[in-house]
Amino acid sequence: SSLFAIWKELILGLSVLGCFRYKRVFRWNVVDLSVILFIGWCCFHLLLDPSSISLRGLMNSIRFLLVYLVIRWYLPDSRETNLLVNIIMTINSFIILLGLIQWITIDSRDILLNLGWKHDELGDVAAGEYVRAVSILLAANELGYTASILLFGLILKIKYPLHKVPGQWLFMTTITIMVLLVTFSRSSWFGTIVGLVMLFVLYRRVRLIIGFFLLIIPVIFALSSLPVESGEPSVADMVSQRVVAAFDSLDGSTYSRLIVLGEQLSLILRNPMGYGLGGASRVSEGDDRRVLYSESFYIQTAIEVGWIGLFLLISVFFVIILSLVRKSFRVGGDQRNLTYWAIAATLSVFSGALVFPSLGYLVPPAQMAILVGLALNQPSTR
Repeated sequence: SSLFAIWKELILGLSVLGCFRYKRVFRWNVVDLSVILFIGWCCFHLLLDPSSISLRGLMNSIRFLLVYLVIRWYLPDSRETNLLVNIIMTINSFIILLGLIQWITIDSRDILLNLGWKHDELGDVAAGEYVRAVSILLAANELGYTASILLFGLILKIKYPLHKVPGQWLFMTTITIMVLLVTFSRSSWFGTIVGLVMLFVLYRRVRLIIGFFLLIIPVIFALSSLPVESGEPSVADMVSQRVVAAFDSLDGSTYSRLIVLGEQLSLILRNPMGYGLGGASRVSEGDDRRVLYSESFYIQTAIEVGWIGLFLLISVFFVIILSLVRKSFRVGGDQRNLTYWAIAATLSVFSGALVFPSLGYLVPPAQMAILVGLALNQPSTR
């Protein structure tokens, strides 16, 4: 049953092994090396405790890195690269459009209850009184990061003067921002802001930046007009309340993180080697192997695979960002835009992981890994 539960990861693992028929697999760059070291350290912990929980915890931690290795070592050509980029844009656009339709027409709590979920398992679709968009992903936070990645791609796709921006771009960008907001996912909002700041620092097209921020005005009006139940505040009011609550120590979500932070740090200090894979993540929910669940992916990593694992994970992040920034100075045109997209997506998902285990999701981290692999595989043109 454990093997069936990780069928996606098994396919990824076999794909990585299949890449070894290429001699280039052994020509590692610094990103490859940092990724392999983190995967190797996690596998070492699996050998120490070869249980089903540890196996699922391993896959939860390294799934997106396996995707990176497949793309990096398969080495897609320019045609395949463009195809993968268009697939990401198309899939995300479909998910986002469905997300808005679902949020307007169907209560996300009813969807999951009809699928057999219990009321105490609805945290991903309802944050207090806020009913959140989930689309086909069935998780509001995952939808938020998906919207974030699509938004970065849309910003970098535009090549027109502002007065000639096509209507379909304006429509899709507005819808994407709306869906991002009605996920009420503060971690994905935070990640999006971090990604946008870096994107604008790198992109340096002032007119486009101003034009993007002007989109916020019609989005606010659109949110104010979205249908809500009688007597409830407008969506714009709910978004603002959700932001303010993030800085309130009595807010349920904030309080639940702060109340266990001291105990989590104490656990990390008491055992620098870690307590075993899966012990601090959702894969061990309801199991006696659970140590202490953490909403932060970094704290999860430190609890499970120790200080060395945390150091290696942070190293992966910084090495990816530095390598991509370096690559951006060596390519131009669409190649540079792809590199910028990979930088923004990486910052968004890794930054959000500070307060939410976003790297354990399937879709956004995998798309981020694909973009990073594609960007680093581009030949230098200058």
